[in-house]
This record gives sequence, structure tokens and C-alpha cells, in this order.
Amino acid sequence: MFNLGKKLIDYGHIVGIATGKEVGKHNYSIDKFKDVGFQVFEIPFPGRGYSIFNNINRMNKSLIQFLNILRDFRPDIIHVHWRVTSFFRRDSF
Repeated sequence: MFNLGKKLIDYGHIVGIATGKEVGKHNYSIDKFKDVGFQVFEIPFPGRGYSIFNNINRMNKSLIQFLNILRDFRPDIIHVHWRVTSFFRRDSF
């Protein structure tokens, strides 16, 4: 994700990444993405470790935030890594 996005930035494209701040098992922090020019959108995506009620609440908040980002950022490509974010594809907005 980082290398692909950085190369697109090097070619003059505007690249954004939506993240729930959980970086997983790698060394790529949010600041590293920001430092090379990614537009970073922090969204409270649902995830493991949250109660069902909390995840429903997070889903509602993330949906509203993400739809606002899509409206303003207008991406040409959306790449997702998790099933929970897969409904944010192009024909969804």
C-alpha cells in the first residue's frame, strides 16, 4: 500500500488513505504516510476488540465520515483490505 501510493504520488497523483489508526504488523505509521505526501483520513472503523454495540456505533460514524470524504476527495480508485470497508466501492456513492 505504502510503496504503490508513494509511486503514484511521485508521478503527480493525489493519494489518500483512510485508516482507523491501527497499523497492524508492519512499520508503516500514519506519520510515515503523511511524510511522503499521502492525505490521511482517520476514521473510527469497526474492528476486533470492540463490543457489538460499539462496532455498530463505529460503523455508523465511519459510514458518515467516509461518505463525506468520498464526496469531497472524489477518488478514482478505492482499494480496501477489510470486508467491513468493501461496501465503500464506487457504485456505493
